Amino acid sequence: MKKFTLINLFTILFILLDTVSEAQEYTYEDFVGTWHGTIKSPSTSGATIPMTMTMESNGFYTESSGALMPTLYPNTQQCEYQVASNRMHWWYLGTAWGGQYFYDHFFYEVVYFQNDTLEMHYNYWDDPEPHPEVGTIFLVKENLTPPPTALQTEVVDNDIFLTWNEPVLGNGGMANPTNYKVYYKMGESAFELLETTVSNSFTHQNVTAAGSHSYYVIAVYNEGESDSSNQVEVVLTTPEPTNLVSQLLANNVVLNWDQPDNNLPMAGLLGYNIYHRLDAGEYELLMFTEDPYYAHEEIPAGIHSYYVTAVYDGAESDPSNEVMVELIISNVENEIASGTKLYPNPVSNVLNINSEFLIDGVKIYSQTGKVLYQQTLSAKNFRISVIDLPAGLYVVQMETIKGSISKRILVQ
Repeated sequence: MKKFTLINLFTILFILLDTVSEAQEYTYEDFVGTWHGTIKSPSTSGATIPMTMTMESNGFYTESSGALMPTLYPNTQQCEYQVASNRMHWWYLGTAWGGQYFYDHFFYEVVYFQNDTLEMHYNYWDDPEPHPEVGTIFLVKENLTPPPTALQTEVVDNDIFLTWNEPVLGNGGMANPTNYKVYYKMGESAFELLETTVSNSFTHQNVTAAGSHSYYVIAVYNEGESDSSNQVEVVLTTPEPTNLVSQLLANNVVLNWDQPDNNLPMAGLLGYNIYHRLDAGEYELLMFTEDPYYAHEEIPAGIHSYYVTAVYDGAESDPSNEVMVELIISNVENEIASGTKLYPNPVSNVLNINSEFLIDGVKIYSQTGKVLYQQTLSAKNFRISVIDLPAGLYVVQMETIKGSISKRILVQ
């Protein structure tokens, strides 16, 4: 039992050592580049100060703090990564005397290196243990192809305005990309290149399709392309019409409704679908119209129900409220209608009204149900000038001593 436990212990230890070994398998090329961060070391008297370090591919280095290169002899600063000890080794020519050269050396063990973040602790020449209390270097690798940032959108009249911040290097300087690529997708489709621009803004014009519109931007450099910026999404909504009302004019139903209104960006509005049901039947599409009103003419007797939807580019809204109109046609109404004549029809100047019954008043309605003319009188025959009415269909409602009657006219 003890032997088995000891074997297991050695196995676990071997796995751990093997994992550590794999984690430390770097090469010098992994460290080549420019880094920004801080250093605390004997050369800084224990103070933490800013530091920018550039390690060249030929083994030379420069750094801004002076802690690792306080030399009077330029171009003598060199560095290497020691794989066996997992240490960075920096040295420079400190003095030259009597034909002899004397170098100063610094060793730092790599304790963390991931996602372009590097942390190293001071290590004496012959001491295998790092000493963070003596010296610590913390660096983040400079991205020479940084992405645009703070991508945002604004929607005005179905134009989507994109703006973003220009990329900035790790030292605070501008990155100066050659251009930007704007990528776009709708819904769940794949992103595709939409536009290439040298400006840090772009306008996606006439975006009307209902649903989700997503964007991101990358910067293009001579060295290559950046990672993507943040992703933004614009959802074009499809609100329904509101406040549907109905008005019964003889055997005509005039419907009016408010156009959709929403504080959120809306898809491109194409028009409206009007749905109709007679009595207990099923709703059916009655008509499509681009106007926020409609006149259902010459309807039969019965209970008529209506609702309206908004039709957008690629979608249809939820229904509006429902309205109901009941039309009952009596024998008296048929008698009045047959005994009252309107002519000429179509009419362009003067409309003549002749009736077998005494007429007390007349109103003329537009297709939207608005009263455009009204007159109180007591006569069987009279004339109305329609020269001021725009061309179109109208409903003439007449109140007689036996009841009311309405007829349509066409003004040319």
